[in-house]
Amino acid sequence: LHCISDMNPDYIKIDRDFTAKAMDGQRDYELFKNIITMIHSVNARICVEGIEQREWCQKMKKMGADLLQGYFYGKPCKKSDFITNYVRGN
Repeated sequence: LHCISDMNPDYIKIDRDFTAKAMDGQRDYELFKNIITMIHSVNARICVEGIEQREWCQKMKKMGADLLQGYFYGKPCKKSDFITNYVRGN
């Protein structure tokens, strides 16, 4: 929290392990919701890492997460594969 105050970031990224804990237990889920609210209250956006299931995606969207990433959307790949599979207009 001290770093958030000192750095004044535009984005804060939440680690996959924390995401998984929030999807597995009510206490951590409630904590996650409050973290999102806190981040938004300082005019920052939140990127949630580790989205692996549709249900997780839906829960994070409902909580107000701004950006989501994880295996649900795609696994790491070579740049050429990424361009072929995800970049439009080429």
